[in-house]
Amino acid sequence: MDVLNKLAPKHGWLDLAVITGLLLVVNSMFAATDIGWTKLHPTPWLLVPILMGCRYGFPAGMAGAAVAIIVVSVGFARHADFFIVTLLKVHGYLFAAMAAAGGICGQIQRGFKAQEILLKAQAERTGERLKKLDTDLFPRAMSCGRTFCCCSTARPASVTPPFTPSPTQARPSCAKASSATPGRSGRACS
Repeated sequence: MDVLNKLAPKHGWLDLAVITGLLLVVNSMFAATDIGWTKLHPTPWLLVPILMGCRYGFPAGMAGAAVAIIVVSVGFARHADFFIVTLLKVHGYLFAAMAAAGGICGQIQRGFKAQEILLKAQAERTGERLKKLDTDLFPRAMSCGRTFCCCSTARPASVTPPFTPSPTQARPSCAKASSATPGRSGRACS
């Protein structure tokens, strides 16, 4: 999974090209005369910045918005002789919505990514603490002088879990100790 996340930015441009190509093919199949789905509201070209922002973050979301704006602008320009200024005055909200969709989805992805990083760090710290606890408990379990002591769950390094003693091996029995020694659980191996 980590390998895919490290490679993700490299595949962002490929995904942008694939999504754009798929939308162009579907657009030409269903509405060949309306490139950019300019008569359809909301336009399916909003999917490009949303998908790119959600998967790859803010820069990819803005790149998706730029591609979507270009395709929709070409569609509007084919219907009438629009200059860029007129196009922005008439359809400025649509272009702003595309840019906002890419940016907002990118920031949401960033928040989830930050939370994922924090959870991974917490899992690593917990794993380190568990290893330290295991190494601290193992010498105490071996203090009775036996290879395997039933008083602890720790096992010697030579025993691989799951340890199942053979029928001929008898496990030592644990008896309640009369006084608990510091650092021990109150049981003594006999």
